[in-house]
Amino acid sequence: MKYYELIFGNYKENPDWSIVIKGIRKPTVIEANEFCASDVAYYGEVTEVFDISEDDVYTDFHTENIDNWPVFGLDCL
Repeated sequence: MKYYELIFGNYKENPDWSIVIKGIRKPTVIEANEFCASDVAYYGEVTEVFDISEDDVYTDFHTENIDNWPVFGLDCL
Protein backbone atom coordinates (compact mmCIF):
# COMPACT_ATOMS: atom_id res chain seq x y z
CA MET A 1 0.00 0.00 0.00
CA LYS A 2 1.18 3.52 -0.77
CA TYR A 3 0.43 6.66 1.22
CA TYR A 4 -0.07 10.22 0.01
CA GLU A 5 -0.29 13.47 1.94
CA LEU A 6 -2.85 15.92 0.61
CA ILE A 7 -2.15 19.59 1.27
CA PHE A 8 -5.15 21.90 1.39
CA GLY A 9 -5.24 25.50 0.14
CA ASN A 10 -5.01 27.13 3.55
CA TYR A 11 -1.99 25.06 4.65
CA LYS A 12 0.31 28.09 4.93
CA GLU A 13 -2.12 29.74 7.34
CA ASN A 14 -2.82 26.52 9.21
CA PRO A 15 -0.21 23.75 8.75
CA ASP A 16 -2.56 21.22 10.35
CA TRP A 17 -4.64 21.27 7.16
CA SER A 18 -3.32 18.15 5.53
CA ILE A 19 -4.46 14.54 5.56
CA VAL A 20 -3.04 11.21 4.43
CA ILE A 21 -4.79 8.77 2.16
CA LYS A 22 -3.97 5.24 1.08
CA GLY A 23 -3.77 4.56 -2.63
CA ILE A 24 -2.99 2.10 -5.36
CA ARG A 25 -1.35 4.99 -7.22
CA LYS A 26 -0.72 8.69 -6.66
CA PRO A 27 -3.82 10.77 -7.42
CA THR A 28 -3.68 13.96 -9.41
CA VAL A 29 -4.79 17.11 -7.59
CA ILE A 30 -8.15 16.91 -9.39
CA GLU A 31 -8.60 13.26 -8.40
CA ALA A 32 -7.62 14.03 -4.80
CA ASN A 33 -10.24 16.79 -4.62
CA GLU A 34 -12.90 14.38 -5.89
CA PHE A 35 -11.78 11.54 -3.60
CA CYS A 36 -11.84 13.76 -0.50
CA ALA A 37 -14.86 15.92 -1.34
CA SER A 38 -16.09 16.11 2.27
CA ASP A 39 -12.65 17.26 3.47
CA VAL A 40 -12.45 19.77 0.62
CA ALA A 41 -15.77 21.23 1.78
CA TYR A 42 -14.21 21.85 5.19
CA TYR A 43 -10.54 22.65 4.46
CA GLY A 44 -10.64 24.07 0.93
CA GLU A 45 -9.22 22.57 -2.24
CA VAL A 46 -6.30 20.16 -2.34
CA THR A 47 -3.37 22.05 -3.83
CA GLU A 48 -0.58 19.47 -3.63
CA VAL A 49 -0.14 15.70 -3.34
CA PHE A 50 3.05 14.20 -1.90
CA ASP A 51 4.30 10.66 -1.43
CA ILE A 52 4.80 9.94 2.27
CA SER A 53 6.48 7.00 3.95
CA GLU A 54 4.54 4.56 6.11
CA ASP A 55 6.81 5.47 9.04
CA ASP A 56 5.90 9.14 8.67
CA VAL A 57 2.20 8.26 8.44
CA TYR A 58 2.32 6.44 11.78
CA THR A 59 4.51 9.12 13.37
CA ASP A 60 2.70 12.26 12.20
CA PHE A 61 -0.99 11.35 11.74
CA HIS A 62 -3.85 9.76 13.63
CA THR A 63 -3.93 6.15 12.45
CA GLU A 64 -6.19 4.38 14.95
CA ASN A 65 -8.67 3.63 12.15
CA ILE A 66 -6.17 3.15 9.30
CA ASP A 67 -7.46 -0.33 8.45
CA ASN A 68 -10.83 1.21 7.55
CA TRP A 69 -9.56 4.12 5.47
CA PRO A 70 -10.84 4.14 1.89
CA VAL A 71 -8.22 3.36 -0.75
CA PHE A 72 -7.80 5.63 -3.76
CA GLY A 73 -7.71 3.77 -7.06
CA LEU A 74 -9.49 0.58 -6.03
CA ASP A 75 -12.36 1.42 -8.38
CA CYS A 76 -9.88 1.47 -11.29
CA LEU A 77 -8.70 -2.12 -10.89
